[in-house]
Amino acid sequence: MNEELLIQEIQKITWDLKNELVELKSQQQGEPIAILLLDAENLFLEQRTEEFLSHICKYPIQIKIAFGNWRRLNNADEDFYNRNYQMIHVPGGKDSADAKMLAVGASIFIQYPKVKEVLICSSDWGLTHLYNHLQTYGLTTYLVREDKENKQITVLDSKTGKSQLYSLVSGRRIPAIEDFATQLAELLEAEQNSTKNPWVKYAKASNLYLKKYGLKINDVVSAHYPDKTPKSFFAANPMFDIYQPRDQNELLITVLEAGTTQRAYPIPAPEITVTFTQTKLNSQSDLEQAIAEIIRSVDKGDKQGYVKISSIGTEFQQRYNKTITETLKHLGLTGNLAKFLQSCPHAFKFKQGSNPNQNQVALVSPPSG
Repeated sequence: MNEELLIQEIQKITWDLKNELVELKSQQQGEPIAILLLDAENLFLEQRTEEFLSHICKYPIQIKIAFGNWRRLNNADEDFYNRNYQMIHVPGGKDSADAKMLAVGASIFIQYPKVKEVLICSSDWGLTHLYNHLQTYGLTTYLVREDKENKQITVLDSKTGKSQLYSLVSGRRIPAIEDFATQLAELLEAEQNSTKNPWVKYAKASNLYLKKYGLKINDVVSAHYPDKTPKSFFAANPMFDIYQPRDQNELLITVLEAGTTQRAYPIPAPEITVTFTQTKLNSQSDLEQAIAEIIRSVDKGDKQGYVKISSIGTEFQQRYNKTITETLKHLGLTGNLAKFLQSCPHAFKFKQGSNPNQNQVALVSPPSG
């Protein structure tokens, strides 16, 4: 027997002993348990994501089983070993991990009679059958999937029929939309009482929410409504009212009195519109001017006038109700915002960051006379 096979055999024996001890302990104490089944071929659970899942379950996760071809998953097996996973090796081939996970999971309640909850972690819809199958035996099941585009985990609870969201970026749970609206209303009311001003700037509201809950307003809105902007969320929600003075670019928000649809507070300026003034951008020059105006209006990142590109994209979408990428396509220009800025050295100074989120830009200063 070669060294690799010997190590695998030792690991298997070790895991079998661990699981037998856990099962024996739970049976002796009569404590219900939860089991986590993971398709490691298409979903990798970080430690903090696993901790989030443990808070969803009513019972402790005592058994964790990962399915995958460990020869091609780099050092994932070592990580799972350190986190007390039982690892089941599957041969190469399409859906091999799914098939093995389905076979083991279908009778998991026989091997572990104290199990009451099962988390089925896979981005493959093929395991929905296992999710439904285990419910027929009285188990509460959770279908855990990764949304790579929005960088979040979705957990569907069979008992309530509701989903919970978890941000892979911030490492925090994304609240239900009703809870989110209540949280915002409470923060806005506290700010109103503090400043004696009924209107709160969007940027201030966003900073307050980020500080208290560790999430950006835009991230929560896009998690529930990928096609909506924060502005459209506030405009559609009966708890809030918004407006924007014509001589300003900042969206202002207030909380409506319960049971009313009318403004609870007077508008402090005579010329006001409840929507953004949307200037048409018909050329590259128009787009350059629009971006330059945004750079002038947002808070500067440093003394040289640099601002983060991400803040420009957010502000642009609020003003024009479309993304810069959409605008570039409309104008027949290729690439994204970063590439566009780099293609205009006459107007912008581009500073490359350690990652795309750290890229910055400043206006080119006009030549001194």
